[in-house]
Amino acid sequence: MGSPIRWSMGAGGSKFERDLVHAFETFFMGNSIAAMAYRRKQSRFQPQEFDVVIDSASRKWYSAIECKSVLGDRAKCIYFTSNFNTTADGHQLDREAIWLRKTGRRGYLAIEVRKKGGNTAAIVPFSAVYAAFQAEKIGIRLEEVWEYPLLPRKGGKYFITDSVFDAV
Repeated sequence: MGSPIRWSMGAGGSKFERDLVHAFETFFMGNSIAAMAYRRKQSRFQPQEFDVVIDSASRKWYSAIECKSVLGDRAKCIYFTSNFNTTADGHQLDREAIWLRKTGRRGYLAIEVRKKGGNTAAIVPFSAVYAAFQAEKIGIRLEEVWEYPLLPRKGGKYFITDSVFDAV
């Protein structure tokens, strides 16, 4: 197998998305898993459901991930009003719930908190996020996020492990 493609780095959430795709591709190739991760094409005026998609014959890896990257000094919560969009077709989380139901994928929210001392990210099952949204909470508090598995990070790169996804 060849090495994964490493895209040029930008700022903010798209960098996190690229880092996550790279981590998955490295994991899949290193473990001979028949799967591929990729970013969905984004358009400024066309909302999309999920940022990273994983195709695999394995149910464990057949999934979609919404990515949020926030500044740690300011963020206390991932708010359902300001961190997600609403269009004529409804709130982003409602659209994503429908998309998951139609595709049969597992859904996740990956949240990265950027800090000077180093970034930290966790992976939260979409079902937990959507349950909080349906319960009309204002969002997911970061202290709740840290109850879910953290994505290991070394040398400025995230790594995917079986144990992270076995835990969610």
